[in-house]
Amino acid sequence: MSDLWAKAIQQTTNALSANDILPNEKLIGNILRVYASVLGLDCDTDEYREAVRRLRDMFLAKIPEGTTLTDNGETNWREWLPEMKQDGLVPQRWFAYQQYLQEKQNADFIQLQSLDKSTDRVLGLLSDPRRDHAPIRRKGLILGDVQSGKTRTYMALMNKAVDYGYQMIVVLTSSDEGLRRQTQERIDSDFLGIKRVTRESTGIGKYTKGKSIPTPVSLTNEDDFTTPSSKAFQGLPRPTWNDRPVITVMKKNGIVLGKFNKWLDSPEFPKDLPMLIIDDESDYASVNSAKEAESPTAINGLLRTLCNISERSSYVAVTATPFANVFIDDEVKEDLFPRDFIHILPTPPAYIGAKKLFGDLDTEGQKSPCVQLLDEDELSSWLPLSHKKEYRFDNNGQCELNPQVAHAIDCFLIACVLRPGAEDKRQSMLIHLSRFTAVQEQIADMINKYVGDIVSALKFHPSETDQRIYKMHRVYDEEYSAYGQTNGMSWQRVLHRMRLMTERLQVRLVNSTASKWSEINQVPINLAKNECTLYVGGNRLSRGMTLDGLICSVFYRNVTSADTLLQMGRWFGYRPGYADLQRVWLTDQSIADFRYACSITENLKTQAKKMERQGQTPKQFGLAIMKNPEK
Repeated sequence: MSDLWAKAIQQTTNALSANDILPNEKLIGNILRVYASVLGLDCDTDEYREAVRRLRDMFLAKIPEGTTLTDNGETNWREWLPEMKQDGLVPQRWFAYQQYLQEKQNADFIQLQSLDKSTDRVLGLLSDPRRDHAPIRRKGLILGDVQSGKTRTYMALMNKAVDYGYQMIVVLTSSDEGLRRQTQERIDSDFLGIKRVTRESTGIGKYTKGKSIPTPVSLTNEDDFTTPSSKAFQGLPRPTWNDRPVITVMKKNGIVLGKFNKWLDSPEFPKDLPMLIIDDESDYASVNSAKEAESPTAINGLLRTLCNISERSSYVAVTATPFANVFIDDEVKEDLFPRDFIHILPTPPAYIGAKKLFGDLDTEGQKSPCVQLLDEDELSSWLPLSHKKEYRFDNNGQCELNPQVAHAIDCFLIACVLRPGAEDKRQSMLIHLSRFTAVQEQIADMINKYVGDIVSALKFHPSETDQRIYKMHRVYDEEYSAYGQTNGMSWQRVLHRMRLMTERLQVRLVNSTASKWSEINQVPINLAKNECTLYVGGNRLSRGMTLDGLICSVFYRNVTSADTLLQMGRWFGYRPGYADLQRVWLTDQSIADFRYACSITENLKTQAKKMERQGQTPKQFGLAIMKNPEK
């Protein structure tokens, strides 16, 4: 196909993507003819017909819509979104967010249409935000794959909710301040549109600037709600029907939630104000684990209270592992069971999850260099799979980094160089070998020393007379060149680029005691924009935390709980342009456990699709967990 026809296709693509109307074949043909005519092209040719075919495949593919179970039989709730759309309300924040995702996050037409359909479906199941309609409380659940875009989904939902009249949004994260701050940063970009320090426009703000779109007020920024610097403690008025929308991002912490509930539940707060509560990672801490006759657990009780402060509240649980959520007693009306709806997000074609990597109980997955086996016998002599928090490597005579972990680090350094266009991108490696902070710190020390030795070799001894360089050349040959994954780079070119990359390398310990270790090792607080980070940690790395450009992972843990295991799979997600460079090292048993966990979730989705066709409800939604044949 000629360059001019390629240009015509691109111009048509841009025009169709900017159009709010869903394209059809006639519209595609008409717009293509306009651009072809401007370029002097003949439309009565095979090239025109090929261009139409390409555009048709791009824009007329079936948009995945997900699966939804609903139950509106016991309430006076009725659909409200179609009426508001017919009234001509323009969702300006959503349009701005769409534009931001398309232009800055490279979201394609299919992704945006799927996001639009899913969030419209969920939004329409929330409480009616109109003041002249009777208030009602709603509870639901959004289920999506680990690292598949759930955060983007609820960011879109929040923007649409404000467009249609929601005045108060509460986002709940885990109990970790680092994860809360990570969520706050995402909300600053994708919802508020303002940088917290400079107050400059960022993210969606570049597309709302200059328009009559009010910027929501944030009750939280650098600090959580309970700190003296929190705006709420400086006399900020409670949200009302007539003021700008208000948002707060809080940890699931008893003190935090208790103070927030007390602050919000005051005479100044309209009890019929539309309030959206997003419970991110809702299977963590939110579910009541107390015995039936006992009072609910602290976090669960506080969330129940929060949901009841407004008569027009909508509680939306968000998770990748809903096993705890669907087993909440649906007979306890004040509890958090998603009685009104469960929406399962579609799995995007480009998503790399457990099934693609490991297969399930029916399929064993494709043979791929991506998944690599750890030699458990050899590794256990360095660090037993089951060990105590007092474990010391020096007592075991094993003060040097294990060769298998060292090999994985070598792979990471080479993959960072081989990844196309990665010079200005963040890249990362996950090293998860222990759940104990003291053991993690020892491992971080060994990794820091190993990386330091590699950097010295690259800077001062960049020839194969140095055993460290020789070993890395072997890794390049065996791990990447043997599979044709070098992107045309010779070893000499790789070696040269690794020398340039040494200033970008940083080891970071991620746990509750990491600040002292980071200070001793002079680790910068903020990540560089193109940092290549080796993250060492355990459970804190394994829930909710997003690692930019994660390309190599070492996972050496014995975890059998399906929901916990899937949450630890931080390497699931999207690897545009570098999926073949990804490497994950696990034990044979972990691979078997991931297959089992994958089978559970796939079974869950299959059940839900059948139930949707049969018109069944969340109350009827049960998951029969199969006996694990791998045990």
